[in-house]
Amino acid sequence: MSGKARDLLSWKVLDALPAALYTTDPDGQITYFNQAAVELAGRTPQLGEKWCVTWRLHTPDGQPLPHDQCPMAVALKERRAVRGAEAVAERPDGTRIPFLPYPTPLFDDDGNMLGALNMLVDISSIRITEHALARRLEEQAALYRFTDRLYRAESLKQIFEAALDAIAEALQVTRSSILLLDKSGVMRFAASRGLSEGYRAAVEGHSPWAAEETDPAPICVSDIAETDESDALKATVKAEGITGLAFIPLLSGGRLVGKFMTYYDRRHDFAPTEIDLALTIARQLGFGIERKRAEEDRRVADEQRTLLINELNHRVKNTLATVQAIASQTFGGDDMVNHSKHAFESRLIALSNAHSVLTERSWESAELRQIVEQALLPHAGADRFRIDGPEIHLTSRAAVAIAMGIHELATNAVKYGSLSSSEGIVAVEWALEGPDRMLKLVWRESGGPKVSTPNRRGFGSLLIERSLAHDLAGEAEIKYAPEGVVCVFTGRRA
Repeated sequence: MSGKARDLLSWKVLDALPAALYTTDPDGQITYFNQAAVELAGRTPQLGEKWCVTWRLHTPDGQPLPHDQCPMAVALKERRAVRGAEAVAERPDGTRIPFLPYPTPLFDDDGNMLGALNMLVDISSIRITEHALARRLEEQAALYRFTDRLYRAESLKQIFEAALDAIAEALQVTRSSILLLDKSGVMRFAASRGLSEGYRAAVEGHSPWAAEETDPAPICVSDIAETDESDALKATVKAEGITGLAFIPLLSGGRLVGKFMTYYDRRHDFAPTEIDLALTIARQLGFGIERKRAEEDRRVADEQRTLLINELNHRVKNTLATVQAIASQTFGGDDMVNHSKHAFESRLIALSNAHSVLTERSWESAELRQIVEQALLPHAGADRFRIDGPEIHLTSRAAVAIAMGIHELATNAVKYGSLSSSEGIVAVEWALEGPDRMLKLVWRESGGPKVSTPNRRGFGSLLIERSLAHDLAGEAEIKYAPEGVVCVFTGRRA
C-alpha cells in the first residue's frame, strides 16, 4: 500500500470513529474535523477557524469561555496535553452539551510541533444521570422531612404547612393548594400558596370526582386550553396565569376526603415518576389528616366525657349532702342518736372522697395508694401509718369498696384500737399474689390497748366482711389479736 493510500485510509478511519475529533496546525487553525465533531458542535466549522470546532464555549458553571482560552489553546500555547478540563459547548440552536476535551500536541522526531489532535467526549448522559440521582435524593429528603413533620404536627394547620412545603420541594412548584370535602360533599380550600383570593372563590367547589367516588385516579392537565371545560372556567384559570395543573386525590380509610393541586405557568407534560411522587405525598397527607381528625374527635369525646363525669360527680355529692341533711333532721339530738348520726355522716364523707379520687381519673380506675391515703387522711397524722405496696390500679367498684372498708377500720382504731393511744400505729400493706395475681391487702394495728373479741358484730364489721367480700369477689377476715386488730382482704382488682 502506498503512503498516499495509507494516509487516505487513516483519514477514513478517523471519519468513521464515533468520537468527535479535529486537528489544528501549530497556530491553532483547524486543519481537519470528522462527522462526529460536526454533530457535537451542531454546525459545520470552516477549515482555518482557530482553536475549536464549537460555536461558543462555557465553563461548567455557565461562564463564557473565550476560544483562545479553551483547553486546545492551552495545550498548543503550553506545548502539553490537557486532561480533566470539562467545558460546555453551545450550539447555534442554543442547546448546550457538556464534554471532556483531550487536546494533545503532536511533535516530529526533532521536537518540532506539528499541530494538535483533540477528542471531545460528550458527557451529557452522565450529567443527566447525575442530575436525576440528585433529584431523587432531594425528593427522598423532602419526603423524609414531610413524614417527620407529620409525626410531630399538633394541628391540621401544621400538617397543611408541612404538605405544601413537601409539594414545593419534591414537585418543584411555587403554587399549590389543599382542598377538603365538607359535610355536604363540597371541595373547600383548606390551605394554598400563590393563589389570589378571587381565584379561590371562583373555583372552590369544583372537583373532577364525585364525593362518593372510590379509588379516584389523579388527573393531570398539561394545558387548560386543550380541555373540554367551560370557557368561563378556562378564562378564570388563564386569568390567574395558570396553564398546566394537576388534581391529586386525598384518601382516608379508602374514602375520598379531598385533593391537593399543583399549578404551572406554562404547559407542563407530566412524567410517570412525577405522578408517582405526587401520589406518595397524597398518601402521607391523607394518613396525616385521618390521624389528626381521629385525635381531635377523641379529644372532643374526652372533653364531653369529662364534663359528663364532673356533672355526675356534682350531682352525686349534692345527693349525699341531701341525705346528710335528712339524716340530721331524722336522728334528732340525744347523745346516742348523735353518735349514730356522726358515724353515718363520716361514712357519707368517705364515700364522697372516694368519688373525688375516681373523678380525677374519669371513673376509669384509681390508684390503690391514693385511695388508702385519702381514706386515712381524716383519722390521724401521717406518722401513725405505715403504708407499703406496689402501684396497683383498681376499678371504680373495687376502689369504693376498699375506701369504705379502710374508713371503717380507721374509725374503729381511733375509738378502740391502736389509734386511741399516743403510741399506736397502723400498717397497711398490699401485694399481688398467685398465678391469678389476686390482690391481698393487710391492715395491722399495734401499740394500742389490749384487744379482745367483741360480744357482737357492729355495722362496720358487717360492712367490711360482707360488702368487701362481695365487691372484690373474694374474702375479708377480721382477727382480734391481743396486740392489735388484723384485717385481711383478698380478691380481684376488677
